[in-house]
Amino acid sequence: MTKWEYLVFSPHEKTTEWGGVLAGYKLNDKKILFEVDSQFARDDVNYDKFHSNGQNQILNEIGDEGWELIKIRGNERTPTYFFKRPL
Repeated sequence: MTKWEYLVFSPHEKTTEWGGVLAGYKLNDKKILFEVDSQFARDDVNYDKFHSNGQNQILNEIGDEGWELIKIRGNERTPTYFFKRPL
């Protein structure tokens, strides 16, 4: 019987005490954050990947690592993607 490993990918956003926004995404319990100053983000590779059309760059990288998309929950603004791959 095949054993599976699971991965959950979702957006993450938190307002800081100085009024900035820490945005990013979570891969299971790991947070990948980038700072957003009002409408402009700092030059950050993760920010560019996250804000690509439908976050396709990040999702493609996850797929390249052998993860298979099995479910999408949430809405267009805050989707949560569920993946699995054999151990």
